[in-house]
Amino acid sequence: MVSMMMRNLVMTSLSAPDAVERFEERMFDLASQQEVDIRAEDVAGLEDLGERYVRETLRLLEACVTAADQARIRDMVAPVLAACERFFMQHDQRVPDQGGLFGLICNGYMARGLLELVSEQTRQNRGFPLLATDPHAEAEIIISLIGADVAETLDVIVDEVYLTPQVRFAAKNIYGLTGSLRATGRVSEWEARWEDRIAAFSAETGIAFTTAA
Repeated sequence: MVSMMMRNLVMTSLSAPDAVERFEERMFDLASQQEVDIRAEDVAGLEDLGERYVRETLRLLEACVTAADQARIRDMVAPVLAACERFFMQHDQRVPDQGGLFGLICNGYMARGLLELVSEQTRQNRGFPLLATDPHAEAEIIISLIGADVAETLDVIVDEVYLTPQVRFAAKNIYGLTGSLRATGRVSEWEARWEDRIAAFSAETGIAFTTAA
């Protein structure tokens, strides 16, 4: 499970009065770049989707723990999951808006990026990925939300963490698996996938959520 300290930190950050300021600025800039007029309620809808991405990332990490327990490899993946948690718990000056929604989305992007790297390493070593589903499927959309320059910096941080001895060793030595872990951050109470919701939002507002934005 995600530690209670991390969950409380994320929930407290999301509810802070100034949590969305940096995110709102980015959304209005994104709309301006595309010459699209958006209303305050449109930005509020995007904030909701951003918060949902963060919460889904927490659920994804929790699901990874559960799946690893079921496969009896929790100790093997523990360094990877601990590194994912540190993205949220330890501030890096290169990550903007630490403690705000924009920063939390960045943390989620990094956690998912690290899981993707480890999953791919497992595929190379074992013939199948660590995770049955792509943990970083929303990456292109998130890049458009946070900006390509920010995303490039986050990718550098993820690569640095991936190359640390503990994470690298864990990624290369996950044995005892007979198939990919079935871990997902989705929950049934949400009727549509995150990607589907933001695609619908894009159609409604006219904002294109792609890396070309």
